[in-house]
Amino acid sequence: MGTALYLLVAYVLLLLGMLINSGAYHPAALVLLLASFGFLAAAFASAIRGGARDRRVPGVPVFALAVIVLLVAATMQPVGFYLETPLYETLHNAWVAVLALGILGAYVLYRGESHTVRRAVFVAAVLTAVFFRVWMPVASPNPIIDVFTVGQEGARNLLAGINPYTVPVSDVYAGAGLDIQGYTYLPANLYVQSIAHWLTQDVRYAHIVAELVAAFALWRLSRRRWSDSTAELMTLLFLYGTRSLFVIEQSWVDPLILMFFALFLLLRDEHRDMLAAVAYGYMIFLKQYLVFALFQWFIVERRWKRILAGVAVGLLTLLPFALADLRALLFNGVFFNVLIPFREDSLTVFSFLSQTWGLQPPFGLTVVVGAVIAIATAIPQRRIRPIRGYLFAITLTTFGMFLFGTSGFCNWYYLVAGQLIFLLALGGKPLKTEELEAFDQVGFAAE
Repeated sequence: MGTALYLLVAYVLLLLGMLINSGAYHPAALVLLLASFGFLAAAFASAIRGGARDRRVPGVPVFALAVIVLLVAATMQPVGFYLETPLYETLHNAWVAVLALGILGAYVLYRGESHTVRRAVFVAAVLTAVFFRVWMPVASPNPIIDVFTVGQEGARNLLAGINPYTVPVSDVYAGAGLDIQGYTYLPANLYVQSIAHWLTQDVRYAHIVAELVAAFALWRLSRRRWSDSTAELMTLLFLYGTRSLFVIEQSWVDPLILMFFALFLLLRDEHRDMLAAVAYGYMIFLKQYLVFALFQWFIVERRWKRILAGVAVGLLTLLPFALADLRALLFNGVFFNVLIPFREDSLTVFSFLSQTWGLQPPFGLTVVVGAVIAIATAIPQRRIRPIRGYLFAITLTTFGMFLFGTSGFCNWYYLVAGQLIFLLALGGKPLKTEELEAFDQVGFAAE
């Protein structure tokens, strides 16, 4: 197996694992995620070794079959938990069946030279993916989950001129949930969500736009390295991920992280390095566990001016609320999610150990795991071209932190899947000698 096929298998296994029990703990899901991590590690080893195996890439039919597998699997679980429009799920599952047949015919069985048939299927698939995303907040207007309430009330408070970090959040669980005393995410999320709420009255439209931006970036980046057909199928692998619509319904903010991650990669690929740095700086201030993404940026980015610009942008997102009420920002926006105790329903190795032998993870294990993997990948990644090594390092670190740490849920693995598909697009296929020389001439490969 070549590097690209290892990565493709890892991606499919990860999404199948997320589908089982919707990202909460289940023994079968854990087995699939462990297998996915194993294939990711095997891909990293293959890329380091290089040689003929690294250059073996799957053909269009293999990518098409991967999409079909995910489409069929997605119909085995409800699209969302709180849908108030039964027609949504009916139409979604019917379309998925039609699309699977369309991809089978256009990308596997069709042998004509014209790309028109494949492009027609691709355009229809993208437009329908957009349609179901835009429809989700209408079909599921009031999901009973605290993150939706946090986002909605936080955006409303900010738009009303009230500090969201100082206003208690309504308890949607009728006393069975956490006592939330204010907005619980970093301000970088709040700004984007507030714009969406101002325009649409629902913060989830920010997450929808974020997914579509990421999909566009993935398509653009893939087309520069793969055939048109493969680039289309990679985009569909992302848009039709098994739990993407569920992540939108639940209002998790991780699509925002993926959008800025995608913008960083796209802008960097277009040699718009300062804008790429700004996007990256904003990204690392969206969630606390992205601290290791900052470390890996130091390895791949050689210009301190860009690093400082990105970090400055991120710090500026904190400044207004730090000046207004530093204690509220730290307690609710920074430490609230960090200090949540271990949950046995999280999809991690320690959930298995806890339920089987009563072993509890030590406090801070996630940070230790992240540090170990980040350091362990720092030296080997230098043996392959910088952006490829960076993508391997950040994906392995993020995946390992969740899988072997104290917490891992659907939205977190959704982010890992996003990183993995971009790794496949940019790092699954090694550059030929002449391509590497061309990149050297414009200063890209040297980073």
